[in-house]
Amino acid sequence: MPMDSDVELLARIIEHTPIGIVILLPDRKIRYVNSLAAHLFNADRETLPGSSIDRFIVDRRNEAPWLDLWRRLTDGNMLEARVNVARRESGEITCAMTAFHLGGKEGQVDSVALVFRDVTHELKIAGQLENKNLEMARMNTELIRSNVDLKRVSEMKSNFLSIASHELKTPLTSIKGYSDIIIEGMKERVDPGIFRMIQSINRAADRLHNIINNILDVTRIEQKKIRLKPERFSLACLAYDCVEELAQLA
Repeated sequence: MPMDSDVELLARIIEHTPIGIVILLPDRKIRYVNSLAAHLFNADRETLPGSSIDRFIVDRRNEAPWLDLWRRLTDGNMLEARVNVARRESGEITCAMTAFHLGGKEGQVDSVALVFRDVTHELKIAGQLENKNLEMARMNTELIRSNVDLKRVSEMKSNFLSIASHELKTPLTSIKGYSDIIIEGMKERVDPGIFRMIQSINRAADRLHNIINNILDVTRIEQKKIRLKPERFSLACLAYDCVEELAQLA
């Protein structure tokens, strides 16, 4: 293929590549820009040759100044940096810039190539993701704190129920014991009406004793001191027990 065709092909590739390409002279004057670079600068491509690139590069906070980058570049270093590009009449954009010198006679810099890629949207998305991550981290911290608080409250509740249940058992044992004595050995000496009341007291003591045991069992289950063992049982028997217990309250 003839050399002219190669040059033409290369020119077409540079022209349509999805990155901005700028060629600078040693005095930082623009020698060439492709269409995308002109678009990034928001400038008429035909007016850019001869303009100083300094008009379009804005120093970024916490980044090396543009002139410092230029000095490093002209020392023969290839560099990558993030720069702000001032667009005519439309604010600034952030670009990832790769720069390298094209060489010249006897080690002199003949021209410098700058390659720009607009990363404004990427940085915006990255910033949003970072904010989301920070928010999620904050929420996770609050959730951990809430779980700790809930665990503490649960332990306090379990301790209270355990203490209260044991405190209730002491007088209940006396009530149950005395009522059993009366029912078993003093039936003939007690008025029938009073005897029925004592029987009701005895049954109520049994119910309360069962309730206390259930509370203690629930506390032990929550504290994982009891391992549940599923087993089959008769629903009819359960229903009968419930009816019988409720009948005593009638």
